[in-house]
Amino acid sequence: MKKFVFVLGLGAGYVLGARAGRKRYEQISSVAQTVWDTKLVRSKRAEVDEFSRKLAPKVAEVAVSGAKLVTAQVTKAVKDNGKKGSSSKSKPPAPTGTVGNPSSDAS
Repeated sequence: MKKFVFVLGLGAGYVLGARAGRKRYEQISSVAQTVWDTKLVRSKRAEVDEFSRKLAPKVAEVAVSGAKLVTAQVTKAVKDNGKKGSSSKSKPPAPTGTVGNPSSDAS
């Protein structure tokens, strides 16, 4: 019987809490919508919109330019690495004794 009363109390608390939470959410949402629709906020939203529309082509240009630069650098690095590896006389670098390298363990 005690468990039943406890579970019933939990259920009632949950329902009442959910209703109170929903009411508070509606209050916050209403205030936020009121602020969003004020003349000052509308004008600032319009300014930001205009600014971003003007700046968007430049942002795209810079992004494309950066992507092309990175692509060229990676392509060059891959080609240079391939040239170094194609020589039959080239040897891999000697172990340096770094952590995780078996040659670093002194026996």
